[in-house]
Amino acid sequence: ARASISIAKGKGSMAHNNREFITENVDKDRIKDNITYKQESLTDAYEHCFGQAIQDYNDKQKRNDRKIDGVQGYINKIKNSKNGEKLFYENVVQVGNMFDSAIGSEQGEICKQILNDYMKSFQERNPNLYVFNAVLHLDEQTPHLHIDYIPIATDYQKGLSVRNSLDKALKQQGVEGKSNKFENRTIAWQKGEKDHIEILMNARGLQRAEDKGLDQEHLTVNQYKAVVNEIKNEVKELPKQIEFKPTLFDKEKVTVNKKDLEQLEHRARLSFCLLYTSPSPRDGLLS
Repeated sequence: ARASISIAKGKGSMAHNNREFITENVDKDRIKDNITYKQESLTDAYEHCFGQAIQDYNDKQKRNDRKIDGVQGYINKIKNSKNGEKLFYENVVQVGNMFDSAIGSEQGEICKQILNDYMKSFQERNPNLYVFNAVLHLDEQTPHLHIDYIPIATDYQKGLSVRNSLDKALKQQGVEGKSNKFENRTIAWQKGEKDHIEILMNARGLQRAEDKGLDQEHLTVNQYKAVVNEIKNEVKELPKQIEFKPTLFDKEKVTVNKKDLEQLEHRARLSFCLLYTSPSPRDGLLS
């Protein structure tokens, strides 16, 4: 048997992850089956990660206006940062898909056990990524993990000695990467995590399927259906209304917000992919 591995960016919604509100795709009767590994507030997590460093920094300052107003002050500083820093990061980790590893199926149970093993060793394997919230969802179609963590980088000579910096945190864990978006440290780290999951899969009799793509020649029927389903869902998630503003001196032209334009371009690419992957009747995939 084979199964794919997926590590994707999550939205970081603690209320959703911890089932403080319930979406339509959640089976309420199975919420009790979810496994919570860690559930700590972001403020408490920041106190644990940076509290001492903030205090040490403030003790060295002779001017009050240079001091950081505690953990909340550091949180606000990151929120307002222009360096692309994030308060925390979330990864959604899944083995298999809704067609070959659904909840209740034999392979779905195996994938659940693999994800459980993976999560239990995550913090030890990633000492610079402090996990403050983690849950294995078993109340949707397929077992999957939501892992929320704060990157911790150390040994700064100026300013705070310990900081939130994903790239440096991964570097200090020994992850190598290049300075482009296709070969950066985050991509390299994800590859390493997938390789670790593959070892766990093999130990339980599962082989790793190729990463999801759009080449029908290399997809099984179930993988193909999963790809198309994901594309359809993503298209639906995109904003349905884009604001167009008429140009002052030319009625045939309009202006569009840059972010809206990016969404339009993304939707066009997804729609093209959906069209490109549409099966023909001879493929036997239309039933």
